[in-house]
Amino acid sequence: PTYEGWDFTNVWVEDVAGNNGGYPYFGWQTFGPTLPEPVITIENPTSSSCGQYTFEITAEDFTNVGGISLTLDYDPAVLEYSSSVLNGTLSSAGTSLNDVSGQIIAGGFYPTPITLGNDVLFSVTFNLKPAISGTSTLLSWSTADPADNDIAGPNGLFSYTSTFNDLSWTIPVRPVKNLNTSFEYCTIQSAIDAASSGDVIEASAGTYPENLTIGKSISLIGPNNAVSPNTGTRVAEAILEPPAGGHAITGAASDITVSIKGFTLDMVNTATDNRFLDQVGKSGTSWTIENNIFKNAASCGTGNMRLTGVLNTGLIFNLIDNYFTNNDVSNGISIWDAPFTTTIQDNVWEDTKGWALNLNQVTGTIQNNTFIDNDPSFPDDTWYNNQNGVIIADNNNNVQIIDNSFINNYSSLNIYENTEGLIEISGNFFNNNITYAIKIRDLIDPSQLNFTANNNSFTGTVSGGFAFQNLTDPLLAYWPDVTCNWFETSDPFAIDGLIDGYANVNPFLTDGTDNEPGTPGFQPVPLSCDGYYPVHNLTQDTYYLTIQSAEDDADPNDVIEAAAGTYIEQVLIDVEGLTIQGVGTASTIIQSPASLALSFTTSKDQYAIVCAHTVNSFTLKNLTIDGFGQGNANYSFVGLAFWNSGGQVMNVDITGVRDTPFSGAQHGVSVYAYNNTGGPYTLAINGVNVTDFQKNAFALNGTGLTVDLDNIYVQGAGQTNVTAQNGIQLSYGPSGTMDNCTIEDIWWTGATWTASGVLLYQSGSITSNNIILNNTQTAYYAYQNGGNNCNNVDVDGSKTSFNIQDCDAYLDYCDVTNPVGDGIYVYCSGSKTGKSNEKSLSPSVLEENGSKGDPKASAIFILDNAVITGTGLTDSWGVTMYGEGTIDGLITNSHITNWDWGVVTYDFGNAVINSTVEDNDLSGNTSYGFFNNCAAVQNAKDNWWGGDVLNSAGPYHPVTNTCGDGSPVSDDVDYYEWWADDA
Repeated sequence: PTYEGWDFTNVWVEDVAGNNGGYPYFGWQTFGPTLPEPVITIENPTSSSCGQYTFEITAEDFTNVGGISLTLDYDPAVLEYSSSVLNGTLSSAGTSLNDVSGQIIAGGFYPTPITLGNDVLFSVTFNLKPAISGTSTLLSWSTADPADNDIAGPNGLFSYTSTFNDLSWTIPVRPVKNLNTSFEYCTIQSAIDAASSGDVIEASAGTYPENLTIGKSISLIGPNNAVSPNTGTRVAEAILEPPAGGHAITGAASDITVSIKGFTLDMVNTATDNRFLDQVGKSGTSWTIENNIFKNAASCGTGNMRLTGVLNTGLIFNLIDNYFTNNDVSNGISIWDAPFTTTIQDNVWEDTKGWALNLNQVTGTIQNNTFIDNDPSFPDDTWYNNQNGVIIADNNNNVQIIDNSFINNYSSLNIYENTEGLIEISGNFFNNNITYAIKIRDLIDPSQLNFTANNNSFTGTVSGGFAFQNLTDPLLAYWPDVTCNWFETSDPFAIDGLIDGYANVNPFLTDGTDNEPGTPGFQPVPLSCDGYYPVHNLTQDTYYLTIQSAEDDADPNDVIEAAAGTYIEQVLIDVEGLTIQGVGTASTIIQSPASLALSFTTSKDQYAIVCAHTVNSFTLKNLTIDGFGQGNANYSFVGLAFWNSGGQVMNVDITGVRDTPFSGAQHGVSVYAYNNTGGPYTLAINGVNVTDFQKNAFALNGTGLTVDLDNIYVQGAGQTNVTAQNGIQLSYGPSGTMDNCTIEDIWWTGATWTASGVLLYQSGSITSNNIILNNTQTAYYAYQNGGNNCNNVDVDGSKTSFNIQDCDAYLDYCDVTNPVGDGIYVYCSGSKTGKSNEKSLSPSVLEENGSKGDPKASAIFILDNAVITGTGLTDSWGVTMYGEGTIDGLITNSHITNWDWGVVTYDFGNAVINSTVEDNDLSGNTSYGFFNNCAAVQNAKDNWWGGDVLNSAGPYHPVTNTCGDGSPVSDDVDYYEWWADDA
């Protein structure tokens, strides 16, 4: 044969007989073509869509090829094989092309050599996996085996010396990036799917036609994540534009935390009931939605954002600085079925239909948002064609709605049926509301709704609409607090026309200027909350300028409320069952005028600031009576009087019932009661604080009077030589109870009389529970009354803690501490006229009949579970039973310690004192643990007298127990046996 263009090297001829039929056999070691060698190159890819790239494998000088074997390596962690296309000539020749575990393998043998010249051998399309842009990935020809990459000549008789070019490809930028891993993606959903819990995913500007499903904690941020859509300058948007038939975002798991910032969510392609966000039946989720734009949502009855939880499990939802526009009628952002906490702040709803927010069981703030309709339909239209504000519903609410603007709304705030909890509304602008600015619906238990609306501005309310509408129960106690608001007028009657239903609008603002126009919300001018319907008859729903004019026009059992303010007037009540109430002791003040015109007469004329006259029932509560030091011209001066009357006093402060200056004139009584009919009358006084009085805080007198004193506080003038004050005096017949009272600073420094914290002078039986008496000269003084039952009466810092004269007394759990004199006196006068004064002073009684009473033949005294602790003063007596009459005394389970004389039984003449003093601690008394000078031996067995705490030798007696190491005893005290230790 003839070979052209070939270069033969090392040719040889063999003549091997028999091996080739006698013909010569030709052979050669090597030979090769004189044609150019092939060059195989991996070209840079092209992309038809985000994340998909096609690499072409090209050849130069691909001539007279009898076979190929190509192995292309790629990184399967970066590239995912999608497809490949083989050159048609190679394909027709039977070439195979396969993807095998990170390698593209091509191979074929061609009986008829192939020539392609310069052409594409094949192309491979890869999907780019999550990867970091700017880094490189290598596509290279395998070097594992020389045979992996070989281009052979015809019949495979030789191999070309080919060139194989690798490609180091720089990974391009994709629009979505995981900021934690730096991996990039083409879609937000793919980034979410690949993310770990807590990762941050950033989306670049562009449109994302996706329906996102979020089932893990994640943060999504767009290019405007730090730019307000309401006040900032935005750059190009990342637009989430879901296709029809689905929600933009679906929350798919419980216990996840999601943040979405800086996007536009455009629902232009969606239909009815497709939502911006939908989470159903999930618990423990937390969503933060910030700096986004929400627009073009179709109608959605259950809200264009809906989050429902699991009963009694919490959610968190924060909505900050977003813009909502052109959304069709819906319940807006609806959160139901579980309590949740929220901050909804700095958002704008503009020209959306229906409600912006429908919140149930909400805790948090709704602050500095704007709800505006630029094209409102007026009352002939329906709510769903207009912008509306906020619905609050269900129980467990604790929400503050502050500093918002509601402009041209059909209705702004709706407190829905069955709503409970705390709702505070303040600092808002309500302008041009069509039907109402605020509405409290019916079917609400007002006792479970703590509602306040203060410091708001209501202007431009459309004719026929209301600034405030309350459809709940009209019970006075539950009227919502709608005070300190501006209603575009200071005329109370015009304001009343803007209120539908029951509300306490007093006081109201008299100046509607926004005092800080550069600050979010409405800031009233200081001190401008000074407008009132001064006095309101709640029963008749009528208003008056003075309390007395309201009383004059009242019917039996009416309720009159005086709003905050100072009423300088005298008030006489002669309407049966009337209630006069204020709005708080710090707010409603009845102040004495300089001269009181009306009086009633007992032993002297009584001029009272407030007087109930000849009524069985009158109620006064929630206010302060201030005598204002006007006693000089009004003798005898009284703060509150009940003359032939009964009634109730609750939560009242009484002060200033005195002369100016404070004087020794025997008047100035804060609360006074007397009758000359014999009653019966009942007087219940609860929560009364008395300060700055002259003679008595209380003087409650008269047969047939039953008193119930509870939660009383009395503060006297302290140590003074001006007058001998009394705290609570019950005298000349009344009986009843005293509970939970505190009396302080009652002390006369003169020598003749004693001031008394409690003075029971010829009263009926009195039961006292939980009484505190501090710094009172004689803390508890009972004289010839019907009996004393004292439980937990505690005395501190008194000169005489208890003085019981000619009456029975039962003291249980009563304590004496820090005395500056003696502890307890129990005196019985017997048949003696008058009484012995060796140890006590006479009370300074505010007397009406001057009677000193009759002496009492005998008395019973029982002391149990008491702690009577002295200060070790010389000649101080702990518990003393003395006088001229008979006293049966029992002292048990008590501590009577640290006195000079612990227990004393003393006969001033013909006294019969029989005492049993057992099971007590009588240790630490200096001169005597027990002293007796009566004829009868006193029983003092089984007491602890002090001494050796492990083995006491008992009380010391100079004759009968010279080894005693405890408190001494006098003669005629039976002390055997005693406690041997202090256990």
